[in-house]
Amino acid sequence: MKRIFVIVLAIMMVAGMAYAEDRLQLTGQMRVRAWDTSGKSVNWDLDADGMPTDATTVDDVDQSYFDQRFRVGAEINVADGVKGVLRFDFAEDAWGSPDWEGSRYGSGTELQVDRAYLDVTKGIVNVRAGQQLLPLGNYIAADGNQTGLLLTLKMPVTLNLAYIKLDERDSYEDEEDDGTADLDAYAAQLTYAQDNFAVQAFYATVKDGNDDGLEPNVIGFTGKVNVGIVTIKGELDIFGGEIGKNVLGTADDIDVMGTQFWGNAEAAVMDNLKVGVDLIYSDGNDSDGDEIKLTYLSDWGDWVISDRGPFNTDITPLGGADAMDPDIFGAASSYLEARMGGAVPNVGGQGGAIGGGVYATFTAMEGLDLTAQVMYLSADEDSDTWFYDDATIFNIGADYMFAPNSHLMMQYSKTDWSTEIDDLDDSYDVIVAQISIDY
Repeated sequence: MKRIFVIVLAIMMVAGMAYAEDRLQLTGQMRVRAWDTSGKSVNWDLDADGMPTDATTVDDVDQSYFDQRFRVGAEINVADGVKGVLRFDFAEDAWGSPDWEGSRYGSGTELQVDRAYLDVTKGIVNVRAGQQLLPLGNYIAADGNQTGLLLTLKMPVTLNLAYIKLDERDSYEDEEDDGTADLDAYAAQLTYAQDNFAVQAFYATVKDGNDDGLEPNVIGFTGKVNVGIVTIKGELDIFGGEIGKNVLGTADDIDVMGTQFWGNAEAAVMDNLKVGVDLIYSDGNDSDGDEIKLTYLSDWGDWVISDRGPFNTDITPLGGADAMDPDIFGAASSYLEARMGGAVPNVGGQGGAIGGGVYATFTAMEGLDLTAQVMYLSADEDSDTWFYDDATIFNIGADYMFAPNSHLMMQYSKTDWSTEIDDLDDSYDVIVAQISIDY
């Protein structure tokens, strides 16, 4: 890995000398963060009927640590409309982690590559191939950093077509009977946009060539309009398809369900004050085990609205599904895994959510932004089944640019959970600070 690190740096240095400044563009960020968190870790001890009434292990978890990341993005502009894109993360880990070798990080965190693709534009056609970000809509239902092809036709209505290779199943052979058939994803999106108005429609599906595998899908619609000082956005997602019994370890295939809506209105009410409102509706799973609720097909973590502020998308107090399907301390996901006898892909708490939040960002002086947020969500389904009645989230943060492209940020986040299970009726608290430079 050290050799790879040296090679990458050498390539970048050679590229810098070989290309004129307008053909090589470098961007990125170096950050160091300090975390202090308080929450719980839940391990279920299910009874004979598979219910959580006999759960006995709920431990308090308090953590304090530092972490860091040095990110470098590079675009090499080969010709007009032709470029290669790279993005590296160096030494991304917690200080003193098991991967620390005394004077440097080990191979696990020394170097990561999360973007590596070509980008070619010819007339109305754009082609991207390689490891890239492949989102749909507002990054809610599909937001994957994956390997694949993206074809874009820029017409009065823009058409995006994507093919994604998710898994080769440890073999380049594709045989259903021995389980080596590939797992692929396909997506299409139409966008019509004007200066103050835009609408989108998209469809995505994951296809498993193996028997009784994965076949979930989603259809979505988004809209955005600017009216004076107000920007209004929204997205509706409807999930369907099925997840096979071989994936979940169940007796029969499980049907996929889920309808969710996000609405947002944001206004610059003064030169130094921006206020916004989020609205959420996401139906809960009221089945007896023959359905499973999904809120996304892929998630790189770009859409999170429960931790608005300078650390937006970093804290994620409601779990991976975020506001669409809160998962209290990860309890619902671990319970579903235990009850279904295997790992359950891409699910939240299954209770859904109804509610919303308000937030504001105030520029107190040049270079200093203060943000506050309050959000309340109530489960769409009975908490006896899906663990939580409601959650209230508070966030307050500050971002101070104390030198050119240099930031000092702090945020406090508190999530109060209300449940029918006494051991889960608690809060999740986070204090985080960061110093960083952008380039």
